[in-house]
Amino acid sequence: MLYSGLGANPFCTQALENQLRDLSDDRMHTVCRFDGVAALGNEREIRAIIIPGGNANQIYFGSGLAGNEEGFIRKIDEHKIACYGACAGAILASEALYNEIPTPSIRNNTKFHEVGQSFLGLFPGKVIAPLISRSSQEQMSLSDFNILSIKSTYRDEPINSVHILGPAFLHAERVPRTEVLSIYAKPFNVTLGDVKEDIYKTSTYISSREISESIYHRRMSGAPILLTSSHPEIDSTIVSSEGFREGVQITRYEQKQLVSMMKVDDEKRIDLMKRNFEKIGIQCK
Repeated sequence: MLYSGLGANPFCTQALENQLRDLSDDRMHTVCRFDGVAALGNEREIRAIIIPGGNANQIYFGSGLAGNEEGFIRKIDEHKIACYGACAGAILASEALYNEIPTPSIRNNTKFHEVGQSFLGLFPGKVIAPLISRSSQEQMSLSDFNILSIKSTYRDEPINSVHILGPAFLHAERVPRTEVLSIYAKPFNVTLGDVKEDIYKTSTYISSREISESIYHRRMSGAPILLTSSHPEIDSTIVSSEGFREGVQITRYEQKQLVSMMKVDDEKRIDLMKRNFEKIGIQCK
């Protein structure tokens, strides 16, 4: 079941649907969209719930999760339903959120502070967001579209993956029943501070070795949770679409350049997505 309601980014959703239809065994699985938890239907027939990138707050309220967290989590645990969250979906599933402190970045060292906001807590860990500061525009632009190099734990060579205002997982290796699946190949240095105090006196430096790009967590019930900060599901096909060009507001020349960059690692991303799906019990071709 793929969420496509309020807050879900159209091309992020389409990218996940493409990968699910191309990779999953259609003799075992049927890919369906839903626009709210009330439309999920019979929980016994659901293998996985997929939450795409977009706006975490809008998804939280638009999907009907707000005020229904305990009931939703109870169904996940009772029926051992897998959850896959990408970008905003990963933020929704995590227990604690650190937001960027609105101060200029200093030597690429961005400051974050913990906010009293918790969405679902399916993964009892922390995320910082966004890892890369957004542009000043309200509308998504090309400057928000970053291609970052990530390294999976099973593949030594790096893979280019799209990162759009996504999070990073903080100290995920310390969370019980959690496995780090990939890290950032390029170091990112961040600092945790307190906006209520002097952020330069109350800050804690976090090295790039303490943040992760994607994680796998198994709940006490056995329900598997897989969360990614970036979008390995986005490939050259999605980037070449009209919906992507209009959504990111880029020229056809800029789009053509992005397509060329993305094509290089398309096969690697397919392999990564297949492993991710199989990790949460989705049988692939």
